[in-house]
Amino acid sequence: MACGKANLAGIFRDNFITNMKKARYAILILLVLLIALTTTLFLASSFLDYNAPVNSDNIVVEGWLQACELEQIKEKCQNINELIVVGNEFQQPKNTTCRLLDYFQKQVSKEKPGKGMWLYANSTLIFNPELLTFKEAGDTSQIVVRARGTKANGRFAHFNLIVNGEFYDDSFTAGETTDYIYNVKTGNTGLKTVGVRFDNDCRLRKEDRNLFILSIKVNGRQIFANKNTSLVTTTETRFTTGFTSKGKATLNYLKALNVKAKSYRTVSFRFARENQTLAAADSFRKWIATTRLRNFNIVSGGIHSRRSLVTYEKDFGDDYNIGVINLESARYNKRNWWKSPGGWLAISDELFSYIVNRIVIK
Repeated sequence: MACGKANLAGIFRDNFITNMKKARYAILILLVLLIALTTTLFLASSFLDYNAPVNSDNIVVEGWLQACELEQIKEKCQNINELIVVGNEFQQPKNTTCRLLDYFQKQVSKEKPGKGMWLYANSTLIFNPELLTFKEAGDTSQIVVRARGTKANGRFAHFNLIVNGEFYDDSFTAGETTDYIYNVKTGNTGLKTVGVRFDNDCRLRKEDRNLFILSIKVNGRQIFANKNTSLVTTTETRFTTGFTSKGKATLNYLKALNVKAKSYRTVSFRFARENQTLAAADSFRKWIATTRLRNFNIVSGGIHSRRSLVTYEKDFGDDYNIGVINLESARYNKRNWWKSPGGWLAISDELFSYIVNRIVIK
């Protein structure tokens, strides 16, 4: 029995040593893979963050660029001939006025109504249609927006006035509360809805650009912004933005920034849940085939620039001379991206998407 126990203990010992060696090899392999992956992502950051413009005065701006990125175009792009913004189409919701009225009828706020509301991201504040003073067809309504903004990247908050679901006018705010006066011709439709859209949100390390709306005054009647009188939505549609596409909304802000070009154009495409860059390139390729343009620079942001360039180059072929102008991205810290999970996620996502577009597009 003693010999049997000794043999059994020896077997257990040998198995334990063998398993430890296997585990050690597995851990070593995993460690090597982890080091390789980490090194790849570190190298990918500088690889994806790419700038290679060609000699052309035509630029194609990606409509989804953020305000802080768009604000660099005026400095980086001089003497622009064709300025073309590519962006997805916006849907047109049905029966918006009726749906708004239904929402406010069901809205019950237990909070004490405040005077004024802050918009901390790109969004639209829509006032309750029942509170507006309706005018007879053909009359002009005076709308006064009382607002102020905070400053980031050298600029204050910017807003668009949207009347009856259509863009009417826009203004940059200041640091103090100011009245912005608009005399709106409502035509045969009359005044049905009024919205104020904040469209240039920008958050940097020590600055945060936001919009505060105290009230609107319609034909002398003041309506304070609060949860009982207004609705805030971040959803982008024709009704909430006043534009038919992201390209047109972005172009409007570029014009507000006084970005000069000999010609302004927009190209739109149906929203794609996957690979919007390819959808944009396909739509632009079909449009440009009807023109004489054969050279242009894509204006992209940060680590997305390499993917944009390879997508357009492969989709267009050799008949076009294409470059990329890379803007400093506000979406992640270029120098310290590895300190946040969001930075790792952004690099991983862009690298994977770049490889997919490099392989898939013929």
